[in-house]
Amino acid sequence: MEIDALKSLINGIITHKYESENIEIKSSKEGNTKQFYDTVSAFSNTFGGTIIFGIDEKDNFNVCGVKDIKGQQTIIQDVCKNMDPIVRPNITPFEYSKGVFLIAVEIPEMEYSDKPCYYRPLGINKGSFIRTGDSDTLMTEMEIQQFIDYKRKNQVELETFPGTISDKKINRIKLNNYLEKEIENKPNLSSLEPAMVEEMLGLKKDNNPTLCSLLAFGLYPQEIAPMMTINCTKVRGNNYIADSSINSRFISNYSFSGSISEMFNQTMTFIKNNIEINTIVDEQGNRNDDYEYPLIAIRECIINALIHRDYSHISRNIPISVTIYNNRIEIVNPGSLIGNYKIEDLGKKYLPVRNPFLAHIMEVSMETENRHTGISVITKALKLNNQLPPLFESSRGYFSVTIYKEKIANKKLKEIADELLLYCSKPRGKDSIAEHFGYSNDRSTYFFNTYVQPLINKELLFFTIPYKPNSKYQKITNKKSEMIDIIGD
Repeated sequence: MEIDALKSLINGIITHKYESENIEIKSSKEGNTKQFYDTVSAFSNTFGGTIIFGIDEKDNFNVCGVKDIKGQQTIIQDVCKNMDPIVRPNITPFEYSKGVFLIAVEIPEMEYSDKPCYYRPLGINKGSFIRTGDSDTLMTEMEIQQFIDYKRKNQVELETFPGTISDKKINRIKLNNYLEKEIENKPNLSSLEPAMVEEMLGLKKDNNPTLCSLLAFGLYPQEIAPMMTINCTKVRGNNYIADSSINSRFISNYSFSGSISEMFNQTMTFIKNNIEINTIVDEQGNRNDDYEYPLIAIRECIINALIHRDYSHISRNIPISVTIYNNRIEIVNPGSLIGNYKIEDLGKKYLPVRNPFLAHIMEVSMETENRHTGISVITKALKLNNQLPPLFESSRGYFSVTIYKEKIANKKLKEIADELLLYCSKPRGKDSIAEHFGYSNDRSTYFFNTYVQPLINKELLFFTIPYKPNSKYQKITNKKSEMIDIIGD
């Protein structure tokens, strides 16, 4: 980072007194100099970031400076050398003001295959951190295992269970129907021995049924993990109240087991029975059911959760959850995005598939989509139904999708964008913007994600404090010159 950019960044930090998901400050006082391995690990495992030495957060963000530049650089290098893998930082000492020196340390994000990056003296379980907001948080065992499986190219779906799972526990009728379809589509398989075909398709390994085969065609896959289920709940209101009684908390609550297709069918039936439906009979007497949520979008969400969830031993007993609220449906599965990809890449890039054999089997046997179209199907279905776009989230080892019941205002996106740009000629807070357009506080996030964030991405609107998007002082403006320097009224 250039010196002028660093000084501008520091001026913003001092003025607004903040750290962020990619900015950390350290006082560099005696005794504190080595206690930053957690931030090095967290930045390496998340999206990278910058550590600035010489600012004391506990002293009202006072610029105390670094007294021993050479000694501090040595400590920084030693900590980075004690990371596994070794971190290669960009270290920039500079004079912030006359006689006051600071050090900026830029930590790059590790390649996904090199994660987790951890502090070697503490070991992988106690030395692996991830950045959440402006804090460094110890990684969970599940997060660590997901990185390890990717790094070692562990094909969890090809795991076998000799002595426990045999051919007798596989539904051969369903499996043979699938094999017939495969051979019909791939005639070159017809000349091979059946056992070889099953191994090539991920159904067997060393003549034992794989986890993939068990999930797709097993009589009862939960034999190896009782909680490898889908838990479906309909709750009262728009929030889950943990301290209420069971009777008042849930309207309906079921746990579904069986093969993937069986769990899918049971879940879809549950959803249909627990969402509103308008039945329309046309002039010819034909009945048409109009559900409050487009079923094709729900279908894709459930299939994606079942196929792309994490089936490793550390996550196997964590169920998929489907929760129906008054205003939304939330689907959560263990297994965050893999590879150095972000939520905004969904539907735009070809992302790696966690369970490729299982995905292909279900594509053939259930006629699902395995061509990176599921996200676009969900988004398009909601758009056609004039509903808010889905909210996708991936963090702490989980992936979730939220589908909202709410209909989008009748105004065209272009009209709202034009009005937004005009309204933000003066810096405005997120809640005040949402309220101006008729959205209450509990819906301000939906409005922001739908209308405001796309304009920020196009650099038509700007955060006044870009390095801390969630600052309580944050405003939105249409003038780039107002960034950093504004604290709102």
